[in-house]
Amino acid sequence: MLPYLLLIAVLPLTQGVRIIQTNQDGWSEANVRTFLDVLSTMGHDVLLSAPRYSYSVPPSMPNTTDCDNPPGCGDLSIDDIYGYNRTNLRLGFMNASQVRPIRNGIRHVGPRLWNQQKAELVLAGPDIGHTLGTDQITAPSVQAVKYAAHEEKIPAISFAGATGALTSWNAPTPSYSMIYAQLAENITSTVVRGGKPYLPSNTYLHVNFPRVTDERCNALSDFKFVLTRSRLGRGLHTRWCKRWGFPLETDVMRERGDECFVTISPGHANRQLSGPGVLAERKIIQRLGPILVCLPEA
Repeated sequence: MLPYLLLIAVLPLTQGVRIIQTNQDGWSEANVRTFLDVLSTMGHDVLLSAPRYSYSVPPSMPNTTDCDNPPGCGDLSIDDIYGYNRTNLRLGFMNASQVRPIRNGIRHVGPRLWNQQKAELVLAGPDIGHTLGTDQITAPSVQAVKYAAHEEKIPAISFAGATGALTSWNAPTPSYSMIYAQLAENITSTVVRGGKPYLPSNTYLHVNFPRVTDERCNALSDFKFVLTRSRLGRGLHTRWCKRWGFPLETDVMRERGDECFVTISPGHANRQLSGPGVLAERKIIQRLGPILVCLPEA
């Protein structure tokens, strides 16, 4: 039995929603494909619309996950810009940076697959490597979810994990890929379970997963979800866990990474590294409450 099927036994099923998924590591990378499998198993209708190549490696390094010919990635249809798997039309890519693939999925591919219905949720990642603090300004996945939330009015979440290396979808699935996919699905189901609107208007969530090792943070029960903020001085006006504001995601990840905390930072989709405001943060606390814990004193 595949590990992600065990989720059915431990997590309540939610009503399936139309999801467009993307990443910054390339459409055939193991993390994004594992997450897609988990989401599909939980009943969601998922369309992958991601960059063809990884945008997280230097140009001088090979993109080891790229697929050009069968049987590596199946029967492909490729033109100068867009490609897809002929045997699974929900697996698509673009020779373009992050925002263009997600825009193409939202405006063109998704409506054709869903009888002119729009995507209900946009998910990015899990990407390889943390995206903390000011890194979000240039991170392709964060820009993609901000675009979705602001321009397309679709709730969006980006995910990034500390552990990982570019791995092809048809290589043995790394343990961290499965763990991150399951954690991301838990957050997704918690957001969806409360019904629409899934998130406040013009708001996105950015999630960072800690490092997975043989010694710690290698079982789902090890992880704890905490609300954080991306920038010093931001998000200090909301009362939560008997304090004003949320801890910095950078502090949690870098100083307490071995405690298996997953950071969830709400963001304003039209401002750089800004919280969404008190009312929006209160709604997010209410929505995510079932899985959140307070960060204990160090």
